[in-house]
Amino acid sequence: PIPRWAIFLAKYLALLPWCLTMNLGGFALICLAGGYNGRLAFSVYWPAVFWATLAFSALFHVFGACLRRSAIIALLYAFFLETIMGNMPGQFKRLSISFYARCMMYDAGEHLGIRPERPFIFQPVSGTTAWLVLAGVTVACLVVGAVVFSRSEYLDVN
Repeated sequence: PIPRWAIFLAKYLALLPWCLTMNLGGFALICLAGGYNGRLAFSVYWPAVFWATLAFSALFHVFGACLRRSAIIALLYAFFLETIMGNMPGQFKRLSISFYARCMMYDAGEHLGIRPERPFIFQPVSGTTAWLVLAGVTVACLVVGAVVFSRSEYLDVN
């Protein structure tokens, strides 16, 4: 029999192309519609969109493994907690995935003169630190989800 943690990871790998197509592909289409500046924005910002997509999809996948009404919790998290936490002054915003995606964007766009509007309110971390946090969140969510999923009762309802 296939180990249950492998089923969890296989389901994540199955949803990943859809998430990347929707997020990165949608971002590419919007950037292409912007002409030269849009293509420049895509070339600068696609890594941040890619890593944020990996982190968000892993987090939402762990919600699916741990919670009964995971779609509702994921929507509440995405629309309320990420929005509120990501815009809070001080250090609280560092609990949101979108903060680290924006830090990667600011770091990548620094040579173009792109920086936070209010640097005393939004104090970004370095792009490398942001990338490490997003990769770490992705791996941590997958490990936690695989452990929880392997210990819970598995019902594949069609």
